[in-house]
Amino acid sequence: ILYDSWTAAMTVSSICVSILSMLSSSPAK
Repeated sequence: ILYDSWTAAMTVSSICVSILSMLSSSPAK
């Protein structure tokens, strides 16, 4: 259970990082 929670947290964090990087790379309006 702990391992599953840790994996889920890593997945969510990686998704947030990818979204933030994509938003920062795109021109903000």
